[in-house]
Amino acid sequence: MTAPKDALTPWRPMSKADMCQVWAAATLVDYRKLPTPEQLEMWLHIATRARWTLPEALAAVQVHYTHSTEFLKPGHITAIIRHHRQKPQARAALPPANPATIRKINALYRASAERFGWTYEEVHGPLRFCCPTCRSRPRRPCTEGSRHRSTRGKRIPVETFCESRLDLARAEGWTP
Repeated sequence: MTAPKDALTPWRPMSKADMCQVWAAATLVDYRKLPTPEQLEMWLHIATRARWTLPEALAAVQVHYTHSTEFLKPGHITAIIRHHRQKPQARAALPPANPATIRKINALYRASAERFGWTYEEVHGPLRFCCPTCRSRPRRPCTEGSRHRSTRGKRIPVETFCESRLDLARAEGWTP
C-alpha cells in the first residue's frame, strides 16, 4: 500500500464514482448488496473525514481481506490507511561518491588539521587503528593499566603507541 506519489499534491475528496470502486472491490469478496444512496453518502462522509485516497482505500480493502474474515466497515479501511501512513517511507539510496569530491573533502580535512594543529599521526597514523594490545579504539591514545591504589583497574593514557598498533600503521605504509 502506498501513499500518494507526490507529497505536495493536494488531497481531494473521493467522488461517488471512487466510492463505488471501493464498494465494488469489497463486494467481490463479501457479496454485499449494492449500496443505497444513504449508505454511499455516509461512506463518502467518513472517507472525507479520514482523508482517504482511492489507491489507499482499494489497497486497504485488499489488506483487510488478506488478514480478516470480518465484514468490511469504513473503520477498518481508516485504521489500515492510518497504520500505513505512519510507517516510515523507504528512502532512495544515495548515489556513489564522486572521486573528485572525496579528494576535495580529504584536502579540506588536511587543511583543517594543519589549521588546528593536529599532527599527522592523529589524522593518518597509528590512531586510525584499534590497538590489538591495549584495545584502545581508533583516534584514542594507547593506555595502560594503573597500579596505583586510587586508580587501580582504570586505564591511563600513555604518551607512546603500543608496538602492535605501530606495526599495523607500518603495514599500511605509515612511516614515523
